[in-house]
Amino acid sequence: MVYAYENSPPSYKPIETMDPQIIIVGPLKLQNELLTFFIGRSTGLRCVRRQEYSFSYISGTPKESLPLILWDCRGFDGSNLSLEYGKSFESMPEKCPIALFNVSTGNGIENEAIKLGIRGIIYEDDAPAIFIKGIQALHKGQLWYPRDALAQSLMETKTSPKIQKKAQSLLTPREKQILTMIAVGASNDEIAENLCISPHTVKTHLYNIYNKIRVPNRIQAALWAAKNF
Repeated sequence: MVYAYENSPPSYKPIETMDPQIIIVGPLKLQNELLTFFIGRSTGLRCVRRQEYSFSYISGTPKESLPLILWDCRGFDGSNLSLEYGKSFESMPEKCPIALFNVSTGNGIENEAIKLGIRGIIYEDDAPAIFIKGIQALHKGQLWYPRDALAQSLMETKTSPKIQKKAQSLLTPREKQILTMIAVGASNDEIAENLCISPHTVKTHLYNIYNKIRVPNRIQAALWAAKNF
């Protein structure tokens, strides 16, 4: 067991007992165990592996401390992501960020993943440097999708002129400012720093924005902003 030094000796805390920042979920024990080491060494983030698709152990975690879930999609053909996602993650906290990795190229799940609120996709043939870059972006709250997938989803997002005009009129100048920043991929921390407000205030604004423009998640909000601003 590896130990992390905490405060003054002889106080030590096993790394395994620290709240993880990334959780890899999948059946491949050896490969994903090695992957946790690679991610931890490359990013400095606390990463652990879980084989079971149950998340009761993080159900009481505050929303701001929820880990990024990386779902191993090796062998998944993309035939019914909605069903698979719903079955596997029914016990996951509502706001827990999730991304897919080991995704086969060409299986066409990108648009469905965006609609489900999945934060991003990392493909099985992505180079290690791209994989780590994606993990870092996802951990910061950014989206990680190919541009053409986001563009396609944007084209399919339909908002009637009447609803669009009403939603725009309901948004405050601050909410419009935040929504614009979301559209370009800014994280909550980056928005808070740029606007000199707290991350908690950013989350409150996001909650109000989602209700006003009638979207369920950050991805759909970004697409709405890109189309309507």
